[in-house]
Amino acid sequence: MNIRRINITFRYMWTAWLNLIRWSSLATLVVFMAIAMITRDTAWFMHVGIAGGVFALALIIFLLEAPSVRCIGCGGTLLRTMSCAKHKTARRLFGSYTLHCTLVLATLARSVHCPYCGMRYKLFRHTRRVQ
Repeated sequence: MNIRRINITFRYMWTAWLNLIRWSSLATLVVFMAIAMITRDTAWFMHVGIAGGVFALALIIFLLEAPSVRCIGCGGTLLRTMSCAKHKTARRLFGSYTLHCTLVLATLARSVHCPYCGMRYKLFRHTRRVQ
């Protein structure tokens, strides 16, 4: 793989993991807040603060990086929703097109499927050839 493709792959994967960290820290924050309110133990607020700090940091970095994750074909953003119509082959995960794209980009297990134009492309290719 050439160096440009490696940089794009790493940047897309990094931003997808930031999105996953952002949503998981928000869920953790809600759980810790519920535990703190139910048990009325103020020690849980330290955990709430840590989860909130991780959420805020991941959110700020994600909001700066997410517009750069674009489809190679149409130029639509993959990790942020657009107001245009989705392609008929677009897939959802828990009702979200962007969550499906996030998981595919984070794991690089399958090819990326743009929810707007329907183009499929694989960011990561193995360089070893089977003989």
